Amino acid sequence: MGTQYLVGIRIHLSAAPLLCRGAQGYRPCLRPQLFNFLVALPYLGVPISVVLSIWSLLAFLTGMGAILGMDTWQAFLCGALGWAVLQVLQRTIGRPVASMGRWLTYTAAGTKLVTDLKSLERRLDRRMQRRRRIRN
Repeated sequence: MGTQYLVGIRIHLSAAPLLCRGAQGYRPCLRPQLFNFLVALPYLGVPISVVLSIWSLLAFLTGMGAILGMDTWQAFLCGALGWAVLQVLQRTIGRPVASMGRWLTYTAAGTKLVTDLKSLERRLDRRMQRRRRIRN
């Protein structure tokens, strides 16, 4: 959400007085994140995640509109533009950074970690097949 805030400041070009108020206006956007632990609930996790995401977006738009003195639609457009910039950065610059982070994690752990369900399932299947061969 910081990217959207910076895009909004850049569009309005009056950043100096806004930076002081920016941190105060940005805090309500993070309040829904306090309830992220509820996402781990077995059946209600995904709907709770969606509700928290929408709550975060609405808080962000409200805060951005208040801080930058924008209408709701202007705040929405700045948020959408910032989101697009974030997506592009994650898919270009973010990939090498993420792969370096994975390499550091694997190096620190001393082995390749299983991070997705499919890989874990394949690994367990291979182990079970080896045990069956040993018994037979």
